[in-house]
Amino acid sequence: MSTRHIYEEVLALEQELVRGSGQKRAMAYLEQAAAQMVPEEVAFRLFCLITRCSSSGLSSSEHARVKKLLCDSYGHRHASTFLRLERAGLMVAPGGGGGGGGGDGVDQKLIKTKLGLVPAQPASQSSDRADLVRDRDPSFVFDRAFCPAVCRLAKLMVESPEALAELARATPALNIVAQQVRQGARASSSSSRGALLIFFVGGFTLAEVTALRALQSTVSVPFVVAGTSKESGGSIMAQMLR
Repeated sequence: MSTRHIYEEVLALEQELVRGSGQKRAMAYLEQAAAQMVPEEVAFRLFCLITRCSSSGLSSSEHARVKKLLCDSYGHRHASTFLRLERAGLMVAPGGGGGGGGGDGVDQKLIKTKLGLVPAQPASQSSDRADLVRDRDPSFVFDRAFCPAVCRLAKLMVESPEALAELARATPALNIVAQQVRQGARASSSSSRGALLIFFVGGFTLAEVTALRALQSTVSVPFVVAGTSKESGGSIMAQMLR
């Protein structure tokens, strides 16, 4: 099986998981892929996504079985890798809030719903994708699988800070946003021109920057994007697997 074929299959599975479905298919593929020794970063990344996005979460027995399978396939040195992944918030332990809870106290399902991070799937993918590209919807960068939360927050910050503040007050994980919105609203009222500074603590991906560029073409305020580092799914997993 070629590397390209592997990544194409995994991409389709990842998109299903982000939309809240495909857990059984992803688990079946993961078990087969580990037995066939696909690149370890692919297998571990898929397992992380399953634990965070599965609608019902993984049972303790399922979680332990997959961890043993990955250790048997890629080496028992990875026993400590699971701990690093959990500490980084990339993997959710059984009972830690899988299926939307996130394990870090953040209700991901609520945030996805409130911000509309997973667009409704159209009847015609081809024509709808053309509409997304033409309309510069940020989700087209991710093949409509999802839209980065930063894009939805930035759009609300520019076009409707009051709505963003109300959303933040109703969503505990976004409480800090409400404070920033009030400060930003006062600053914007004193100046008719300016830019929105978006700073990523922990790093950003080029895909997120591309999505923000698409959004910037539809709003009146320019964006300045910065962060502590440039990352990718591959680079993050490489750090965790070292």
